[in-house]
Formats: sequence, structure tokens, C-alpha cells
Amino acid sequence: MYNYHKITHFAIQTCDDRLLWDTWMSMFHFPTLTVADEVGLFPFLDEAPATAEDVAKKLSLGGRATEALLGVLASLGYLVQHNGKFHLPDSCKNYYLQTVLTTGVVYCILCERLHYRTQHC
Repeated sequence: MYNYHKITHFAIQTCDDRLLWDTWMSMFHFPTLTVADEVGLFPFLDEAPATAEDVAKKLSLGGRATEALLGVLASLGYLVQHNGKFHLPDSCKNYYLQTVLTTGVVYCILCERLHYRTQHC
């Protein structure tokens, strides 16, 4: 059995660990983005803002899964929630909807962003 009392101190971080966390969390974020693309969430919300209930009904998704999907996408900045309705931010309207989204295209977009961040930040 591990002796937890041996740990007496933690090293103080000397640099920003955001890159490591972004990389780690991207393995969870990317599948969420591809699911949103595959079920047609972005074109649906481009027509009009919608509640989680409206999204679930229109896209034939379970309520809990829809809330999780929308919550993650909103926390990442892919959606904005205002007065209980989810909207597309300008970045999605101007960038994602002008391209025919496929998993490969989304993957390339994310890879380019990660490469830019690691090279220029």
C-alpha cells in the first residue's frame, strides 16, 4: 500500500502549463466537435438560436447528451448561450460555416491551430 505521508511538498510551477492541458484536453474536445459536426448542429443553429430542448428534438438526441454537448462547445467558445438559447459566435458563422465540414477538415483546422500555438506562444 502506498504511504501518502511521504509526500511532504509539491514543486512550485515555474512556467505556464496551458499547452500541456490544452493538448491533454484536446483528446476530449475534438470528438465533441466532430459529433457536433456530424449531427448538423452548426447549420441548425445558423438558422436560429435554440434551446437545448429544441436542439435535442430537432437533431434526435437525448436531452442529457445534448446538454453535455452544448455545454462543452460553449465552454470552448464554439457556442454562446444567452437567455437559455445557444447561438453561433461570429467565428463559427464566418469560418466554419463557409467550409463544407468533414471530420478531416475539422482535424486539419485544429492541427493548424495547435501548431500555431506551439510555434508562436
